[in-house]
Amino acid sequence: MRHHQQIAPSVALCALAWLGLQAPVSARTMNYQAGSEPVSVAAGDFNGDGIQDLAVANASTPGELVILLGQSNGSFTLGSILHPTTTPESWVIVADFNNDDILDLAVTAGGTESGTFILLGNGDGTFQPPLFVKTGPNPRFVATADFNGDGELDLAVAARSQIEILLGQGNGHFQKSQVIPAGTPTAIVVADFNGDGVSDIVYSDSAAQTVSLALGNGNGTFQSPTPFAVKGAESVAVGDFNDDGALDLAVPDGVSEVGVLLGSNGGFGPPIYSPAGSGPVWVLAADLNGDGNVDLAVTDKTGNTLDTLLGNGNGTFQAPIPAAVGRQPVDVITVQLTTGPALITADSGSEAVTVLP
Repeated sequence: MRHHQQIAPSVALCALAWLGLQAPVSARTMNYQAGSEPVSVAAGDFNGDGIQDLAVANASTPGELVILLGQSNGSFTLGSILHPTTTPESWVIVADFNNDDILDLAVTAGGTESGTFILLGNGDGTFQPPLFVKTGPNPRFVATADFNGDGELDLAVAARSQIEILLGQGNGHFQKSQVIPAGTPTAIVVADFNGDGVSDIVYSDSAAQTVSLALGNGNGTFQSPTPFAVKGAESVAVGDFNDDGALDLAVPDGVSEVGVLLGSNGGFGPPIYSPAGSGPVWVLAADLNGDGNVDLAVTDKTGNTLDTLLGNGNGTFQAPIPAAVGRQPVDVITVQLTTGPALITADSGSEAVTVLP
């Protein structure tokens, strides 16, 4: 593995009509080494300087959690390389799990140490030794929200054949509340899908080729999930794509398309498919060009691109606009840098993250 250092910026033609720009522009793409096999990236201000930093989880053995500290010029430098587990990591999220107004991390890992690792932040860009939360085998994804209304953040973890709900105690520790049977859950989104003021979850299931809606009861438990068929179900994102006030879903199929399921009466209609490269695996929903419509950013793991699908505001999307990133991009997030907004991909085949300003 190469030493973790900043790679010299490379210039690429990024045909991205986003972030208020109405025509393709030439943007400066920057790559930063971020471990042996980066698969997930999350952002937050870890050292209190008002600048967004990055945490990058790696599916390497042993697991590596790379902290990249944001700089005033919009770049990143290596902060630290952590090893919360000896087994491959699969996902990382940022939140304040112990109510000290300092951001913490939750990292899922599989293998012999299957579980979720909580790293409480010190506020200076460093983190305390991990707290281990036992979950089902080979957890792949973790999401957080307050599921029981007690003011503490809880966790929903996608493990092999199940979704686990763990209730936060406000100190970085969690207690199991419910296990929801599933096939091969790949991702979870949290939102209020039926308008009752309670957080619900939707999870994608690549084995069943479905997305399933589990309505929350408001006490840390969920009702039996209702599945909706969709091809691939590699991941799932949520947004109002047709501006009707109901939340919709976007689901990459892993082959060439993204399926959009429009929300209605607390459920979802049949998928409407849009082209999305040659291997779409992860999807981000956001208004990327400032026109008030929700757009999609999709990582194409086969084509080594980040594809932008601009929304038409009626549930359909324009043809994908590809931008070159590193090899085998997996995750994508949007971040507000000091120089403006950017998209950041975790490129599992390049040992790097790519920043597209």
